[in-house]
Amino acid sequence: MGESLAEKTNPFWRPLEGKTKPSPRQRPPEQGIARYNRRSSTGSTGIERELGASGSTPMVVTPSGDIIPNSTVQSLGTPEAPWGDIHLVNALIAIPLIIDGGGAAITTGQKGHLEIPFDCTITGWTILADQSGSIVVDIWKDSYANFPPTVADTIAGSEKPTLSTAQKNQDFSLTTWKTLLSAGDVLAFNVDSATTVTRVLVSLRAKIK
Repeated sequence: MGESLAEKTNPFWRPLEGKTKPSPRQRPPEQGIARYNRRSSTGSTGIERELGASGSTPMVVTPSGDIIPNSTVQSLGTPEAPWGDIHLVNALIAIPLIIDGGGAAITTGQKGHLEIPFDCTITGWTILADQSGSIVVDIWKDSYANFPPTVADTIAGSEKPTLSTAQKNQDFSLTTWKTLLSAGDVLAFNVDSATTVTRVLVSLRAKIK
């Protein structure tokens, strides 16, 4: 049997049929990344026929290699054609914000806001600086309707992203945080105190629900 349309058009394509060992033309499923039926204006394509699917209903490969239907996962948007919606299953993501003092030591106060477009759970944080120094960053959360968040909306408990005469720090065992984020929540990053550092990355690690 000759090559299918899928194999001819996508060198990394493999059929969604159980767990198979990757060949030189295949690559294993990435954590939480979907494998799709290809769409066309004329209906099912060769990829869809080989998958036994109709229309544009995607199937998803989980981190363990299992295949589950679209109805059990959350859509995170539509990339460029010809592929369908991207779905992530228990994927770990980073929610980063850079605080930049413009060459001078960072000052106190709110330094930026981020809107969260999906439900997720914060599992930890990393803080990195341009040089050894000290900084404490509080995280506030509120809904878009109640923007802007205030100090009364803090979610960081007693484990705020912190440097103490250091250039890096992490915490992945949060016990005092309010870790649940809902789609549409807005985060504010507030510098409580800082010395010496002029540029800092605060990165929250979260798992998509």
